[in-house]
Amino acid sequence: MQRQKDPALFAVLRRDRAVAVGGLFLVTLLAWLYTLRAVGHGVDTGSGERLGVLIAMWSVMMIAMMAPMAAPSIAIFVRLGRDRSAERHSILHAGVLALGFLLSWFAYSLAAASLQWGLAHLGWAQHASPSSAWGGALLVLAGLYQWSPLKHACLERCRSPLGMMLTSWRPGAAGALRMGAEHGAHCVACCWALMALMLLAGAMSPLWLAALAAYCIAERLLPAGPRIARLAGTVLLGWGLWALAT
Repeated sequence: MQRQKDPALFAVLRRDRAVAVGGLFLVTLLAWLYTLRAVGHGVDTGSGERLGVLIAMWSVMMIAMMAPMAAPSIAIFVRLGRDRSAERHSILHAGVLALGFLLSWFAYSLAAASLQWGLAHLGWAQHASPSSAWGGALLVLAGLYQWSPLKHACLERCRSPLGMMLTSWRPGAAGALRMGAEHGAHCVACCWALMALMLLAGAMSPLWLAALAAYCIAERLLPAGPRIARLAGTVLLGWGLWALAT
């Protein structure tokens, strides 16, 4: 017998999804406001006392740029949670899922900020530009990674949150945290090389940040996402080789 849609359940589902996704985008907006303010004032990476500030800035930047990527997963999670009788707190667990996703990006932020701080102490930060030798090498690395099988395997996982939920579902808050962290880890593995380009001088400008965020959204949501990834890889590879040759 076909199960009839309960209008009350449907209304609750819509409410839960609106609250969960709306809350995520509110966090994203606040993160963007902080990021634009911080970028406008600049960040001093020349002293050890500023490492904590740098970690905080990278973390908030990653929230601003990557949190929207979790929205499809959260919407699907709320739907599946409501369909499972054991999941009585789907809205709360959706927040835990988002937390797990962002914790993966916090781990990346910690590594990237520490690397940038170390480069500043070695005196390399002022030479970190797309036209420098190691800037060109970083562009080549990012371009090659855009063509790698690992990149496209992780991109496929990021583009298919429903499949991830159906094959990796775990009940309860602990399960939601683990699913979010796993989804975030795939997202980090997909985008780490692109995000590393922000180590280059000028790449922390608002325009660069917005462009990178828009690109990541296109890569995940547009039907031609994998082809876009390879095209971007070709552009980055050519740019990097040109920088190394000049």
